[in-house]
Amino acid sequence: MSVARLEEYRTSEPIEMTVSECLTTLLKLGRHIAKQLKGNRKTELDTLQEKVPELLLQQDVIVYMLQSKELVSPQQYLQTYDRPLNVVLDSDLTWPIATRLYPYN
Repeated sequence: MSVARLEEYRTSEPIEMTVSECLTTLLKLGRHIAKQLKGNRKTELDTLQEKVPELLLQQDVIVYMLQSKELVSPQQYLQTYDRPLNVVLDSDLTWPIATRLYPYN
């Protein structure tokens, strides 16, 4: 892959529209790849740029979204969603411990 200077992506659309368009394009790309399962996958992935260049996101759009202050960074996303939840239930905080009023037989 050649190293080229990225042009700065500029748009007058809100970031939500850009993200929505990118997700739609990625879904279309996934659908295209799923249809091509019968062939050699490596060959298919290597020729994506020639066959369906409109389904590949431009690097400058990705950089624009990564640098956007309105979106969380990948690191912040992983910190939020990749760690276990630490939930304290109200029943864990009550004293005395509730007794069963009715038998469960």
